[in-house]
Order: sequence, then structure tokens, then C-alpha cells
Amino acid sequence: MSIFEDIRELQRKKSKIKISTRKTYIERNQYKGYDNIIEVEIPNNIITIDEYAFTNCRSLKKVIIADSVKKIGGCVFGECWNLKEINIPKSLAMIDASTFINCRSLERIIVPDSVIKIGSRAFEGCSNLKEIVLPKGLKEIEWETFKDCTSLERIVIPDSVIKIGSSAFEGCSNLKEIVLPKELKEIPPSAFKGCSSLKELHKPKNISDLIWFKLIPPHLSPKKIKIDFGIDSIPNGLFDSFVNLQQVTILDPITKIGNGAFKGCSNLLEINLPETLEVIEDNAFKDCTLLEIKNFPRKVRAVGNGAFAGCSRIKGNPSLAVLLGGYNGNVFD
Repeated sequence: MSIFEDIRELQRKKSKIKISTRKTYIERNQYKGYDNIIEVEIPNNIITIDEYAFTNCRSLKKVIIADSVKKIGGCVFGECWNLKEINIPKSLAMIDASTFINCRSLERIIVPDSVIKIGSRAFEGCSNLKEIVLPKGLKEIEWETFKDCTSLERIVIPDSVIKIGSSAFEGCSNLKEIVLPKELKEIPPSAFKGCSSLKELHKPKNISDLIWFKLIPPHLSPKKIKIDFGIDSIPNGLFDSFVNLQQVTILDPITKIGNGAFKGCSNLLEINLPETLEVIEDNAFKDCTLLEIKNFPRKVRAVGNGAFAGCSRIKGNPSLAVLLGGYNGNVFD
């Protein structure tokens, strides 16, 4: 049967098909939107599956791919909502961008040892994906690769990985455990955004403390932090909502505490403000309800709006309240 006869057959009824062609590739968009395909077998003469080849095949449940396939293009199986069973060929070097985006029925994926890179959004929205096995030679996980994989509970990232992209695991709300590679060199603050079920996270040795505190979910914040990062200002929102934080020791010659830097640290009891401090920006300590400050630096020249809003113990200290009010009448608002 020729490839055109395949397509005519598919237009008539629900079909299990074995691709039959002398070509070494499946063309871009070739089966896109064919709702009646339920199973596909791709033979060993095929080397390339081009972009969008099976996108929106909403009835597709099973795909068998020969190991001859060396390239699968972007979004090839994107939006195949019922796809539950597929093998990734052992000759593949990269899983391209959005290859399996919104494949809501996928539950388990084994990535072969040949793969060194997983592209952006490759598994985004695979909401039933419970397990993914990553190969030992993997080097890079790009941005939003596993975003909104809400059934994923555990993942081990091999030590070979040196880069994880932005929002790579964002919205993985049931992710309880992730093992990070020891040699990891690059990971952005948004990588685990919304991973509210994480129970623990261990810092790789190559990731700086400053990057780490931007990265970790607030519910995993430590009780004590030493700021010895080699910086002269504390970035905006760095410790926002670190609910476990109780004590902060500043060792760096900090001149500025940024907007919302400690906002919502509701259990923060103690912080030493260094004598080098000059500026406290808006909402810097907002809702630090238990915070007390014993010594206020003399070099401070500006305190922003709401810098100590909700800080009932500081507002209840008459001498400190008067001092702060002298900088800004809205310091407690």
C-alpha cells in the first residue's frame, strides 16, 4: 500500500497503520489532525520524522518507532491526548521542542542512552506522566521541559546534566523528590516554581548560595541564613515568604536591602543590620510580624513605603517607631 493509499484509508475508518514508503522520512504535517489513527508502526527504513507529522491525532494510543529513526522533529506528537504507549528510538540524540506537549495520557517514558538533550516544552502538560527515566549521558534540559507535569512525583537527574532551563519543572505540584546532579552549573530561579510538594532539595556544589536562595521554594527555606555572598545589596524579593527563616546574619558590607527582600518572613526573629546600610526599599520587611531590631545603623538615609508594614513588634517599640517614622511617614503602611 502506498503512503497515499494509507491516507485515503485513514480518512474512512479508525485505523492501525504501518507506514509503507520507500522514502526515509515522514513529511511535515503529513498525518496532522487525523483523529481516526489509533496505532502507528514506523518501519526501519525511516530516518526522520519531520515537524508536526502526527500533531493533533487525538485518537492515537500507541506508537512503535524503529531504532533507525535518528531525528524526531518539533511537536511531532503534540496534542495527541490519548497517546499512552510509545518507545523512543535508541538512535535519537535529542528530543526536540514540544515533541510530546500535552500528551495527557502518557504515564511512563524511558529516554534512551543516546539522548543528550531534551528540548523546550518537550513534555509540558503531560499531566498523567508519573515516571520518566533519564539517561546517564544527558547534558541539558531546556526551558519548560516538564512544566505542568502534575502527576510526576519523583525524578532523578543524572550527574551528566550541567544545565537546566527556566521553568523546567514549574507547576509540577505533586513532585515530592528531585535528585539534582552534583556537577550542575546552570539553573534559573524559576526552575521549581510552584513545586509545592517538594520535601527536600540539596544544593549542588557549583551553584552559588545567592542563586540557590533565588531557586528554592519558600516552604523549604532554612531556619538560619548567613549572607556572605560577596554582594553589596540584597536583591528584590530574595527571601520573599521564607516562612521557616528565623535568623539572618549579614556578613557582607550591604548598603541596600531591596524591595520585598524579606517580605512575608513571618517567623523571622532576628537580623543584624550592618553599619554600612544606607537604603531600605519598599516592603523590605513587610509582614515580618515577629521581627525585632536591636541596633539601627546610623548611615541609613532612606526607608521606603511599607518597609516595616505589619511588623507589630517594631511598631510597638516606641523609640524605633519614632526613628523610622522620621524617615518616611508611610513606613508602617
